[in-house]
Amino acid sequence: MLWRGGLWFCGLYIGWEGTVRMWQFLLSLELPEPVLVGIVMIIAGCILVFASLIMERVQDARLEAEMLNE
Repeated sequence: MLWRGGLWFCGLYIGWEGTVRMWQFLLSLELPEPVLVGIVMIIAGCILVFASLIMERVQDARLEAEMLNE
């Protein structure tokens, strides 16, 4: 349980640092506001698609495990 917590902590920290640095980089480019909003929405959409793929794979793995146990 401790190693899982450590992995979560490290992953969240790296994600936070990456987000902060990406945001600072985008702001330093001094892009027009609509372009900046578009870039943020594209990134958010990619994250949502990636998360849904992971969730679907986990559900499929659970169904496969149930089918093997029957």
